[in-house]
Amino acid sequence: MAVIIDVANAVVAALNAATFSRPVAAERRWQAEEELESLKDLKVAVIPVAVPSIEALDRSRLVREVEVDVVVQKKTADLAETDGLVALVEEIGNFLAMKRPTACPAAAWVGIASPVLCDPEHLRQYGLFTSVLALSYRVAGQDKTGA
Repeated sequence: MAVIIDVANAVVAALNAATFSRPVAAERRWQAEEELESLKDLKVAVIPVAVPSIEALDRSRLVREVEVDVVVQKKTADLAETDGLVALVEEIGNFLAMKRPTACPAAAWVGIASPVLCDPEHLRQYGLFTSVLALSYRVAGQDKTGA
């Protein structure tokens, strides 16, 4: 399987094994949820995004940087609930920060960013809270064949 998919699956497993202020059932997807009707319930999607670099670690092994997004979505029109969702996103970020995913120990955490803390367009147009956490990991040790 592709390294980025291994990392995304490991992030899903870590999130689903954790306890947060509200229940989280993460799933790996290739895009965030688009059906507003299904977003009445909290949705957490882990999306493989990019492999911005592959470099030589030594003569036979590679190191890849992989980027995975965690997208949190829920339909809401309530300020207090939106505040709670922002707090949940922060909890998720704090949980994932500076840790190797247990299911993919070769993946070393590099950083986390929040390019979209709460998408104002989604909130205004659809009453939809959408937040994105962008995670970066370095995965070292695969040989040039991917093994």
